[in-house]
Amino acid sequence: MQDFYIFAESFTTDLNLYHCGIEDCCSGHSFGPAVRDHYLFHYILEGRGSFVVNRQLYDLKKGQGFLIYPEIITYYEADRVDPWHYIWVGFNGLKAETHLNAAGLSRENPILTKRNGNNTDDCLLNLVQAAEKYNHKGNDYGKTLHMQGLLYILLSEMIANRTSQRATLGDLQDVYIRKALEFIKT
Repeated sequence: MQDFYIFAESFTTDLNLYHCGIEDCCSGHSFGPAVRDHYLFHYILEGRGSFVVNRQLYDLKKGQGFLIYPEIITYYEADRVDPWHYIWVGFNGLKAETHLNAAGLSRENPILTKRNGNNTDDCLLNLVQAAEKYNHKGNDYGKTLHMQGLLYILLSEMIANRTSQRATLGDLQDVYIRKALEFIKT
């Protein structure tokens, strides 16, 4: 089963939602090799699969997501035994890469792993549910703004996920740098 929603109108240049959806994949379902002209984030709700980018293979499972960057060849495939069920969101904009970098995602590190207490999956589900609600009612400024707002909330959760990851890893480097700067300033 696949639900897919497309958004044609956009009123901003910083961040634009193109499409989103949810899919319960069949065993071995694959896509690619392909190149996209926008960012495409997939988040795994259940099951397993693999993602290939830049000759790097990532075996992924529930609670993980992968980001496809524009103009890069990628391939992904659902596991044959435990195929994934995922949500995706496609977007672009002048600030998209800045927000993704703040979330710890990059061309070298396109994988997100959800931390306990983070709401990335809930934000994605809210986005798809809102898309379903608006899908057959035409696009207008308010609906488009609402959908873009949900995309911003999703990105903020992804950034919060990185912040909690850094805290749990005990990354004291930033603390030491700030203390050193305070000492020099004093």
